[in-house]
Amino acid sequence: MLPRAQRQILLHALIVLLVGLLCGAPYGRAITQGWGEEAVRGWRLAHFSLVVGGIWLMVVAATLQLLVLGARGIAILKYSVMTSGYGFTVALVIGAAGGVRGLEATGSMLNVIAFCGNISASVASLVWAAVSIVGVVKALGQTNAG
Repeated sequence: MLPRAQRQILLHALIVLLVGLLCGAPYGRAITQGWGEEAVRGWRLAHFSLVVGGIWLMVVAATLQLLVLGARGIAILKYSVMTSGYGFTVALVIGAAGGVRGLEATGSMLNVIAFCGNISASVASLVWAAVSIVGVVKALGQTNAG
């Protein structure tokens, strides 16, 4: 189960990374074609954050074997990591393309969608971080005995 979960997380990490890399094209156009500072900011944030986020999820996949988690813990970690990655992907791409930030659930429908992406991703990030900490603490407990 563990190698499959690692591969699944890696696949989704690479998809988030790819979207982040693709966001570099409109980011470059925003700079060179004078789309305005807000558009440059939005596409810079989408490009940089999703590339870093994809790499970060790759790290999670690579280190999953160091955690001591049961099947339920692995499932929670896997789905929360994917929710986090895709939530931020939706929020950042919609934010940049629609000129919204998604910091409050007000305004246009695009802003509300970006807000929902940000909130779901933020909560999911807290979940997978907490589950990872539990897995590390359990692993350290096992190594202290030996």
